[in-house]
Amino acid sequence: MEHLLWQGTDAPAAEDLAAVDRGLDLSNHAAADLGAVRPLACFARSADGQLIGGAVARTWGRCCELQQLWVDENQLVQIV
Repeated sequence: MEHLLWQGTDAPAAEDLAAVDRGLDLSNHAAADLGAVRPLACFARSADGQLIGGAVARTWGRCCELQQLWVDENQLVQIV
């Protein structure tokens, strides 16, 4: 296998971002009809019905993209 070089940056080049967008777009179009995108969400509620977390996503074909994930900070447990 070819050696890979991983690069992390907080200032990505515009052409690199565009290349990732193009590659993802080609892959997504090959996988499913992007015109058939549907919203998907899952919510966590406390016993009294208060919203304490949730996930927002979208699906198309056999694909799913998680777009947002939130958990109320009071629900987070620190492991020491």
